[in-house]
Amino acid sequence: PAILPGASALLAQWKRCLWGQTHRNALPVLSPFFLLQWEETMETLTSAELHCHRTMNPCPVYDQENKTVFLFFNCVKKCVTENCQKCSGSLTDLTEEVIGDDVRNWATFAVGPGHGVQLKSGRLVLPAYAYHIIVPCSCCFLLWCCSPVPHSLIFYSTDDKREKWQKSELMQGMATLECQVAEVTSQEGDTVLYCNTRTTSPFRAEAFSKKEELNFEIPYWCKELRETRTGCQGSVVSFLSTSRSPGVNVNDTPSNLLFSHPTGNERKDLGIYRNLSPLEEGKWEGPCLLYNGPSGYSDLAVCQGPPLLFGCLFECGKVHPYEEIAFQLFNEQKLQSTPAEQIREQRGAS
Repeated sequence: PAILPGASALLAQWKRCLWGQTHRNALPVLSPFFLLQWEETMETLTSAELHCHRTMNPCPVYDQENKTVFLFFNCVKKCVTENCQKCSGSLTDLTEEVIGDDVRNWATFAVGPGHGVQLKSGRLVLPAYAYHIIVPCSCCFLLWCCSPVPHSLIFYSTDDKREKWQKSELMQGMATLECQVAEVTSQEGDTVLYCNTRTTSPFRAEAFSKKEELNFEIPYWCKELRETRTGCQGSVVSFLSTSRSPGVNVNDTPSNLLFSHPTGNERKDLGIYRNLSPLEEGKWEGPCLLYNGPSGYSDLAVCQGPPLLFGCLFECGKVHPYEEIAFQLFNEQKLQSTPAEQIREQRGAS
């Protein structure tokens, strides 16, 4: 699932077929999500399809300057390869233009899933990952030794009309997969791009972009954010807290981060983590329990307000995480409740 804030909330999701394959994207236009007025009608984008392909991994991003929503997604043909598509009224294949000859060295790749972001500079940024093919060494007899390795990366716009796009370098240093990014502002007003990524280890990984460019530094383990046994996508957003000293201008307030992800070894008990000092290591707090039970992928959105509200769209169920897609609204006070209070709220809601 993916969700965008704005004048009206925009939801993009894909159907899971019975055999586990994705089918197509759906884009219903909703009323402002903080009013919780969801329209019953759903518009299926038939334009977001290629013949003999299935679409997956919706990644919408809103261009506030041009008042345009771009929907990026993958088109997969017979489970062989994945192409990156853009849909903003018309369908555009970006694979050859953006990736070029490098696609020959990628076993597979995907954008999202989840939202992209617009930076203060106006540039649009999309999270992505690719499995890079390793050239087998002459003495290698272990197949796993030279198996494709996943690396996070981003795609970003390079012109005002958002017609030209480029990719960053692959994130190095460890195996990284599905990721999301957020722009973080320091106390001094400097900005940097933050990336939170799924890994093959027991912990999530974090990385920051290098100064004045959109390539990432070497990522590091985040031991406050544990990964599930088989790994799971997570969502991250930045926001300006309303909990600040009197007389402090909102523009002088450093960014906070929120992160959503299952809290245990399995895909269950979706939690929300908060970071008041994202430019420092080891500052994550929480989790605050958002859903007690099986849960999977999620996507966060911020309504800066006032009032400051957050929305989370997530997979969940009673037996397994893929029974339904749910939406929950919460505020900063929710992040400060105790685990016992959170469980009581969950039981009362059910």
